[in-house]
Formats: sequence, structure tokens, C-alpha cells
Amino acid sequence: MKIYKYFHSCLLLDDGRTRILFDPGNLSFIGGRLKPKIFKKIDAIFITHSHPDHADIGALKTIISINNPRIISNLGVKEILSKEDISCEIIEDDGFKVGNFLVKPVAATHEENLLKKPSNNIAYVVDDIFLNPGDSLDENLYSVKPKVLALPIFGSWGKSAEFGEFAKNVKPEVVIPIHDGMVIDSSLEDQYKQWDKYLSREGIRFVPLRSKEEFLEI
Repeated sequence: MKIYKYFHSCLLLDDGRTRILFDPGNLSFIGGRLKPKIFKKIDAIFITHSHPDHADIGALKTIISINNPRIISNLGVKEILSKEDISCEIIEDDGFKVGNFLVKPVAATHEENLLKKPSNNIAYVVDDIFLNPGDSLDENLYSVKPKVLALPIFGSWGKSAEFGEFAKNVKPEVVIPIHDGMVIDSSLEDQYKQWDKYLSREGIRFVPLRSKEEFLEI
């Protein structure tokens, strides 16, 4: 399995036969730094919650027009997408099989925002080795014990110490940072260095995937 990051929280998993996409949100496409039409041969799109930085309607429509993938999420996302004539399947408790990937949901409450009402959030576990929590630091996720964790490292709903504590409790072998698309590049690089230092003390490898050409293979 190869894991690619396309800015902020947009991730692509590719095992050579099947390609699944997570959270193609507006911060991935802002300023034209990424074009939704680059996503080809996508078999399914999993969305953690309905906030625009995780589900960009315009980008979704473009990706769907090219690939006709399955869209999989929760009821809140389904209701929003149905208004845009986008079909969405509800993730089942025992998960979805997409190609060779088995994607299972885990209950994971969205962290509280200062002003915005928290959206219904769902975490996904792929093949019992990769965890995408969305915008959640829920203790329910401590028991997953994935090899790779997509770790939020920035947001109005959390502090760096809380993100770090979450990583320590989940105890992955590898962390890929997500939810960092609103940080300017110069500051982000400094934060990456701090995260690398912090996580290395916990025996966790930090893999930032700075460009869309980089990938983590597991």
C-alpha cells in the first residue's frame, strides 16, 4: 500500500489495483495549487465529515465525472450531498470492501470549535493498519493501534499538546501530519521539525509527505 498526501487532509491510498481517496476538501484546491482532475482511477471516496475543508462540492463533482467512484460517509454528509445530486453510501459497522481494501468505521466525535457547530465525524481504519481520525482526538481511537496514523497537527479545535498526547495514546509506528493546510509554508516547516523531534522521543517516525509526488509505502 502506498499513501499519498494532497495538502491538508486529502489522502490517497493505492495498492496497485485499487485507489481510495479521503477528504478532498477546499484547502487542497485553494489558489489552484491542486486540480481535482488529477485524481484518476479512483474507486471510492471516503469523507470523515461535512466541513468544506474535508468535502469540497465542486471538486467532488469533477472527480466523480472522471471516475464515477463510490462515495462513502455518514448520514450528515449524505444529506448535504443529496442536495447536490451526489449519491452517497452510509458506511456500515462491519466496514466496506473496496478492491482489496477493508475500510471500517470507528465512532469518533468531532472536537469542539469556537464558533462552528461540530459536524458529525467518523474515523476510518484501513486493513487494520491505517487510521484516519478526521477532526477527532476521541479516546475511542486509542484501542485501534494502527501502524500508521494520520495525525491532525493544527486547528481551531485543538492545541499541539493535545494532538501530541493523542499520538502517544494511539501509539502508531508512523505519523503522517494532516489538517495543516492553513499554515503558511515557512511556519509549517518549523512545525514539522518540532513534530519530528517530539515524536522521535516516543519511538514514532514522522513522515510529512511534503509534495504530491512523495508517498509512504507500508
